[in-house]
Amino acid sequence: MENRSSVVIIMTTLLSMLLLGGVECRAQHPAAALGDVSYDYDVSALTSYLRVNNIGPNTYTDFRVVVDSITRRNQSPNLVIDFLHATGDYGMNAVVLADSLMCHHQRFVLLVGRDTKGAAEQVALFLQNARRAVLAGDITAGGLVPDIRYQTNDTWKTAWLDSIFAASIFEKTAIEYAKSHDVKGEYHEASRFLDNFRDNGELITLMNEVAEREGIKKNNDAFYYSGYIAVGHLRGELLRQVWPEATLQYRKALNIDIQQVVGEAASVMESSQYKTYFNW
Repeated sequence: MENRSSVVIIMTTLLSMLLLGGVECRAQHPAAALGDVSYDYDVSALTSYLRVNNIGPNTYTDFRVVVDSITRRNQSPNLVIDFLHATGDYGMNAVVLADSLMCHHQRFVLLVGRDTKGAAEQVALFLQNARRAVLAGDITAGGLVPDIRYQTNDTWKTAWLDSIFAASIFEKTAIEYAKSHDVKGEYHEASRFLDNFRDNGELITLMNEVAEREGIKKNNDAFYYSGYIAVGHLRGELLRQVWPEATLQYRKALNIDIQQVVGEAASVMESSQYKTYFNW
């Protein structure tokens, strides 16, 4: 309890700096390689889904690059920002990211859950208290309660799967498979691929080979729990490689519970309900 209190004090102090002008909105940002933020797909014509992988000194630069790319297609997109598994410790990196997000005109919903902690939890607290973003998902590691409550099923989470995600193995596997197979020629359209693709065994074998090259060993015990998530992401990434415009089929291919709260978050932002969270 004492440790929790200390964290709250630190976070509240940093939030005060943010809200009272201790940190200014920054117009320029240093160049950085992409990696902290990933664009995953468009939930609808008005809403895009981003995943924050890590919160560090270059995260906002990555965020700007990704969002600028999206806004070239959609003039004013709403953003569902996934903080479910973002790494990074409490500190100024979180303050800078939260400050920078507050300077954007887009509507945000942040996805949080039991694994949301450290810098990700700090950013979520800042933006919720500043009445700048709606939080959706489950209670965070530090006890932050989201505005839209949805309890996630995490029985599929394993250290092996975390390593696979962190090393972008699904994406790398899909790229290799697409180079050696005429997927579009065989299935012609994304919906037919989704309904008829049965080559999961070869995809899984290739995934394990790609993972081995990255130093991640095959783990049958972990695959027992995480396998259906892995297969869903493999199929989804392969579909996206071949039909990048097929966002609806991509979401269906993922086949994970969190899509329910993503859909709900999009619905909130695309309606007048969003304003009710801030008494606008």
